[in-house]
Amino acid sequence: MMILKITLLIIGAILIGYIFGSIPNALIIGKLFYKKDVRKEGSGNLGATNVARTLGAKPGILVLLLDALKSAFSSNIIYVIARFGFHINDSLYLTILFCLAGLFACIGHCFPIFAKFKGGKAVSVVCGFVLGSNWIFSLIGAAIFFIVFFAKRIVSISSILMAFFTSCISFIPIFYKGFYILDESKGLIYSITLCLISIILIARHKSNIIKLIHHEEKQFSIKKKDKD
Repeated sequence: MMILKITLLIIGAILIGYIFGSIPNALIIGKLFYKKDVRKEGSGNLGATNVARTLGAKPGILVLLLDALKSAFSSNIIYVIARFGFHINDSLYLTILFCLAGLFACIGHCFPIFAKFKGGKAVSVVCGFVLGSNWIFSLIGAAIFFIVFFAKRIVSISSILMAFFTSCISFIPIFYKGFYILDESKGLIYSITLCLISIILIARHKSNIIKLIHHEEKQFSIKKKDKD
C-alpha cells in the first residue's frame, strides 16, 4: 500500500509541477490586457524581463510574481497533499516530492505544453522555488542578484550569478535551518535539486552568455508608456 501511495504521489508531483509550470503567464497577460503576443516582441521570450521591456513595469512585475508562484505553489501543495492527504510522515519522501514538483515546474516553464514548448529562461521559477522553501537562501539570492544588477544593469548576468552562487552555497548544512517545512537532515536532496534547476537556468541563457562574452548584451530598460 505504501509503495502505491508513493508511486501515485511521485506521478502527481511531476504532473502538478509540469502543468503549473507550463502556464504561460507572459502570453496570457500580453494577449488579455495588451492584445500583444510577447513571443513576437523584443527577445520573444516568455519571461518577465521581456514583458517588462516590451509592455512595461507593471505587467513585468505581475508576470514575475505569477511565474514565481508556479514553483512555490507546486512544491508546497504536493507536500501538503502527501503529508495530510496521504498521511506520509517520512521526511525523505516528503523532501523528494517537494523537490520533484519544483524541478518539473522549472521544466514546464522552460518547455510549456500550452505554448508549443517554447517558454522562459527559468529565472522566476528558480526564485519561486527558493522563496517557497528557505528564507536564508532567499535573502542570499536576492542580495547577489541586486548587487550585480545595480553594478551592471544586466539581468542575464545577475540571474546567472544568483543561481550559480546560491546553488553552491546551498550545500552548506548550517543554512538548512532556513527551511520552512523541509527536514534539515534531508537538505542535500534540496541542494542537488537547486543545483539542477540552476544548471537549466544557465543553459537557457546560452545566447546571453555568448553576447556577454562579445560585450553585446544590452542593459535592462523598461518600456515607457506611449504618449498620446
